Amino acid sequence: MAEFGYVLGLLLVTLTELSAQEALITGFQSSVVKNGSLYTYQGTVDQLSKQTTIVPVITHFNTGVTITSLTSDPENDVLFFYEYFTQTIYQISDFTSLNVYQASPVHAVSSSLNTNIAFDWITRNLYCTDGILGWILVIHMGATREVDMVRILLDTNMESPGAITVDPKEGYMFWSDIYKGSPRIERAYLSGERREVIVSTSLLIIGDVSADVQERRIYWTDRMRNTIESCMYDGQQREIIHRRNNYVFSDIMTDLAHVCVTEEYQNILLCMYKSSAEYVLLERYDRQPYGLEVFDKSRKPSSTDKCAPKSCQHFCAPTPAGATCLCKNGYTLQGDEKSCIADHDLPVKGLLLGNSTHVCVIDFLNLESLPFKAPTCFIDNLQDTIFLSVDVTSMDLFFADKRTRSLNSINIQTRIRKQLVNTGIVSGLGYDWVGQNLYWTEADTRKVKLVSVSVATPMSIDLVLSTLSPSDVTIDPHGRMIYWISGLGTPQNTIQGMSTDGGTGQTTIVSSGNELTALFYDTMGNRIFWVEGGTLKSSLGSGSDITTLKALATQQHSQLIIYKMYAVWISFASSQIHTMSMVTKQLLNRAIDGFGDVTGMTIFDETIQSQQPEPCSVLNGGCTHICIPTSNTGRRCACTFGFTLQLDQKSCKSKPPLTNNFLLVPDLNHARLYQLSLDTIMPQFLALDLQVDRPVDAVYDPVNLYMYWTEANLKVIKRSKLDGTEVQTLLTFSQEYPERLAIDFSTGNLFYTTSVVGDTASRDGKVGVLRIIQDQTFNKVLIKDEGTADFIQGLLVFPKNGLLIWSGTDYDGPKSVGAIHKSFMDGSAITLLVSDVNHPKGLTMDYETGRVYWASGDGVEYSDLSGNKGTLVKSSEMLTDLVVTSNVIYYTGRNTRKVIKIDKSTGANIHWLDNTPEVGSVFSIDIYNGQQQPANAACTNNGLCDVFCLPTLTGKTCGCQDGVYLQQDKRTCGSTVTCDTTIPNGLISSFCTGIVAETCTYQCNSGYHKNVDHSTITCLSVGAWTTLQTSLCLADSPPSAVSIIPVIAGAVGAVIFIFIVIVIVVCLWKRKRKAQTFQESMYMSSMSRPTVVQNQYGMSQDINISGAQVVVTPPGYVDENKINAAYLHPPEQRARCPSPDRVYTELPHAYSQADPNYIHPMENEHDEAQPNP
Repeated sequence: MAEFGYVLGLLLVTLTELSAQEALITGFQSSVVKNGSLYTYQGTVDQLSKQTTIVPVITHFNTGVTITSLTSDPENDVLFFYEYFTQTIYQISDFTSLNVYQASPVHAVSSSLNTNIAFDWITRNLYCTDGILGWILVIHMGATREVDMVRILLDTNMESPGAITVDPKEGYMFWSDIYKGSPRIERAYLSGERREVIVSTSLLIIGDVSADVQERRIYWTDRMRNTIESCMYDGQQREIIHRRNNYVFSDIMTDLAHVCVTEEYQNILLCMYKSSAEYVLLERYDRQPYGLEVFDKSRKPSSTDKCAPKSCQHFCAPTPAGATCLCKNGYTLQGDEKSCIADHDLPVKGLLLGNSTHVCVIDFLNLESLPFKAPTCFIDNLQDTIFLSVDVTSMDLFFADKRTRSLNSINIQTRIRKQLVNTGIVSGLGYDWVGQNLYWTEADTRKVKLVSVSVATPMSIDLVLSTLSPSDVTIDPHGRMIYWISGLGTPQNTIQGMSTDGGTGQTTIVSSGNELTALFYDTMGNRIFWVEGGTLKSSLGSGSDITTLKALATQQHSQLIIYKMYAVWISFASSQIHTMSMVTKQLLNRAIDGFGDVTGMTIFDETIQSQQPEPCSVLNGGCTHICIPTSNTGRRCACTFGFTLQLDQKSCKSKPPLTNNFLLVPDLNHARLYQLSLDTIMPQFLALDLQVDRPVDAVYDPVNLYMYWTEANLKVIKRSKLDGTEVQTLLTFSQEYPERLAIDFSTGNLFYTTSVVGDTASRDGKVGVLRIIQDQTFNKVLIKDEGTADFIQGLLVFPKNGLLIWSGTDYDGPKSVGAIHKSFMDGSAITLLVSDVNHPKGLTMDYETGRVYWASGDGVEYSDLSGNKGTLVKSSEMLTDLVVTSNVIYYTGRNTRKVIKIDKSTGANIHWLDNTPEVGSVFSIDIYNGQQQPANAACTNNGLCDVFCLPTLTGKTCGCQDGVYLQQDKRTCGSTVTCDTTIPNGLISSFCTGIVAETCTYQCNSGYHKNVDHSTITCLSVGAWTTLQTSLCLADSPPSAVSIIPVIAGAVGAVIFIFIVIVIVVCLWKRKRKAQTFQESMYMSSMSRPTVVQNQYGMSQDINISGAQVVVTPPGYVDENKINAAYLHPPEQRARCPSPDRVYTELPHAYSQADPNYIHPMENEHDEAQPNP
């Protein structure tokens, strides 16, 4: 294979040259062992589907290349692709006729996230989204095109455009966006005109969008809904083509009969019929495919070029009404609708940078391009310039002159310079383009000032005299507020705010003892941003909702700008600018060679300096649910699925909840609870008006009129009334998550199941029961660690017979095993009801016949209470839940995304529910139709039990909450009993709560080992463990006698030698001391026990402990030998200290590595003990 260097996309095909004019193409990113590549399958999808094996032509790139988006021009044999790391669009000419290619760069994109491309093959315009800077570009690719024939087509009321597709025959483009947290699909003319939202409800994360020009439909993937969906060009006739649970569909393309997608977790390429979703092609890979294109002329048919008669000076875009001439960036279309004239010398989206003598500009389109393009300077002959602001309407640039201590303006077009006012030492500058006022702070006078730049004779006005020096002033022109930092560099520094006219008075917005620097107000996001102790943070203008974003570089930050989804900042005395994507959090440093220190910067973008805020940017435009901009100043409100827009055209409410004869349906994807009426022939989903978080199961108690549900994310069980009032969290779990619920209506006991995701040793499913008494929750685990199932996903109760029945699947063996079990409702007498069930899930019971039904991987199955099994409906859709009435059964499944109704006797399908693509994942359903649940007479009046009355076949059992035991009367609950969860020389598992009957594991500290006879312990009803806690962690055995003899002998010899040396030294010392006075000897005698210790920081502390042993160490000794300072503390502060004579290579066992203060004294430094000086 030929080797090559990577020069702007040089690549080659290594296998064979293409022989077909049609192809299916996907890309792969580079990995540690494989280079980036393109896989090209020759032929149409129909031809490929008829082959037994398909072999791709592989185009290899060098390491580091990742293609994320593909589009093509089959008529001219050109393939376009976007490369993630170089952030560049490339084209390959003669794609099907050569086997060695040169990829030519088309255009560098400023950000790599969510960048997608689409090609207008009639007028040869390439469309591109930028998901971080929030705009859509169009690049003219005509034969005589100029390099810079680029226009930002759309950039308002847009945050993160992603997928894009075009239909040049009709003149439309379609794209996805997430605006103000609301996903949507929009369309507009290819000229950017007549923009509108066509799909705004029940979307989560759009992967890709594709237009079918023959059908006039768009197709898209939703990565979180696990769907492939479609609608007409106007958003009508929405339908789900295919759904598969746990499949994350990403890229999508269509041809005349097929839809093809990539899937990012299973790593597959999948094609299916549009009409039936029947698979015709499935290819699996060892890495994730990126990008997808159907290279086929029939998919992009030729048509009349509407732009041909226009004779546009720059380029043209077709529209449904004809065609529109477009001008490249920086030019404006003239009255003849053909000619273009230059606006000014600056790019339409620019970052203005100043040093002491020049002002220059960097095009935001090139801010993160590789290689980095140096700024273009357009103003010179300045002196000591600091801080910049600009008015994009008047084209006036404002700056402070440090030498003359003045504020000045210079017009960008005429270069006319004016001195506005004299100043003190300027420490911040901000411009209010709505009020046309320039604000600044002065460090020496401690004042915040303003000057009106719209008057003939500007005069400065003192706005605030600050107690501490102000700096970094920034403006919210739409909210009429100014903000500044007070006390920069002092412990009392804060962010202050007040109205632009000073009328509201000064208010502390953010208080902090850390260093606050580089303040900026983002008018698009309506948030304040600042750097605090080197970390970027933000909040609302009120100071609430403080969010920590990213730790920045260590240098001192002097000025900050937030532009769309980018943060840009400069540092004191630096020629670098620093950028960070607010999405990826990636930091980049850009050195500007020869520029000198950057002293000021500002944004040049006319869309930022609007007179009014974007219509949905403030308080969601007043809309309760979804705000949809209709223009730069207008908006309309919409409601999420299941709600109705009210007369005020802002509020969304659901209809009054049903109280009888309904199905209760949780939607896991969209975090909603719905009702379906059983009284209506074609019922509609009715949303309940309350907030839930990924509900798994929900049931209704018609006796107490409460609804109960489980939430997967928060691991809680909650309840409320049907109207959304009286919401209460009943039970919160730490490691396990709750799934299924069942109610005994006669007692009000709520039974539940839990599962744990983890290794097989700790994920046994559990069944518990809870009861609410005077708003207090009492909880009792009934079944656990029985080995019946890892995941219990079906539960029902039969109170009359005292039965608790559950379904589950065990994964501990070589293959998964599903079964149905039963027990008494107190958890006793567990028996197997039905074995060998394919992933059983939801359970229901026909109380009239005593038959148990369940949903499984094989369909709808049933059994009597003796275990005689049968099948009612066969299905491969992995059914998840069902309910039964006297005549029918309703069921749902992972891939059904609806509720299906069948005849209970024959299993025949009964049509009752229209296609509802807006509904997400429905894994469970519950029914209330007035049917009575047979009660158990033994639990009348709660069976006179204190807490739980739990029916059995022969009567009932009273029960108490976990940790509490029944008294001798078998009805009354006694005091709470728990076991101590601490053990000597070890730790009990953090999962352990110490309640009675709980079995726990433990670990031992270094130097100790577990008692092999007691690897687990169980809490007894007397509050003691089954094994004495002191017998759990046993000390390791000392070295054997044989191995220690040489050590002892050597040590004895060393001691004798040292003793002789010491005797000689002492004798010599005594002779020398004879000449000293008696008074000095008396003084030394009184100091025989030290009372002061000098630690490694040179600090002295009084010990005052009689008989205390003290470690005396010289400065630096502790750090050098890695000793924790805690071990220098006296005994009452530390239970044990190192010996005063030696430093241990091993600390006492009580302070092993389990101790949070432990630091090994000899780690990586010494192999043997060192004497203490």
